[in-house]
Amino acid sequence: MNHEHPRLIAVVSPKGGVGKTTVTANLALKLAASGQSVLVIDLDPQNALRLHLQLPFAEVGGHAVQTLNDEPWSAALCVSPCGVTVLPFGQLDDDAVDRFERRCQDQPAWLAQGLASLKLQPRTWVVIDTPPGSALQVRQLLPHVNALLCVLLPEVASLVTVATMERWLQTYCLGQPDFMLGAYLINAVSDADALETDVIEALNARVGARLAPCTIRRSDVLRESFASAQPVSEYAPADPVNDDYRVLADWLVAHA
Repeated sequence: MNHEHPRLIAVVSPKGGVGKTTVTANLALKLAASGQSVLVIDLDPQNALRLHLQLPFAEVGGHAVQTLNDEPWSAALCVSPCGVTVLPFGQLDDDAVDRFERRCQDQPAWLAQGLASLKLQPRTWVVIDTPPGSALQVRQLLPHVNALLCVLLPEVASLVTVATMERWLQTYCLGQPDFMLGAYLINAVSDADALETDVIEALNARVGARLAPCTIRRSDVLRESFASAQPVSEYAPADPVNDDYRVLADWLVAHA
């Protein structure tokens, strides 16, 4: 890929409840801690990513609000106390969400135009949280990304999820000139669970070449740190889950 361009990585999952937003936030923080320039974007209407990055609950601005007002996204950028720049989705009521989705349908270039309006610096990592499943915004995003990270849980249902991810890769990503990496990340892995071990072995047999070189272990401190409005690296710097995210961030940088 062109090293002088921003690097867009989408964190995706065909199903919800896999910890995708937690992965997005902690990956972004580890990239920033390694000296990378990082922007985090939330494409999920739940607008929850901001809370993982210590932005005030009362903050209602975001790119969806800007899009509906025909205003540039740059005005909604926030600098998190964690040290990364964040572009929230924005707080919208149900009617506004419907209007936003109609805008996305009627003006397919909205996403490319919004990203261009940010005037991103070269070599910036843009880590993008996405709504679960194949929402329109996800399908519009995928042709623009340089990397796709699909979050899986170590459960049998994930074996079905792989087929969707492979279809996304084939349809939207592979063959794009600046696409560099499509990978699976197994999240919330227990230390000793025979069924999880079997599932991970099955995933390795099926898509071993695409598995990230680490898994993210299950950790109570991730939930505790979120409840305390602190990054896990500050809340429990010695917890081994920090090492998992550090390995993941280093691996991604090595592929850039």
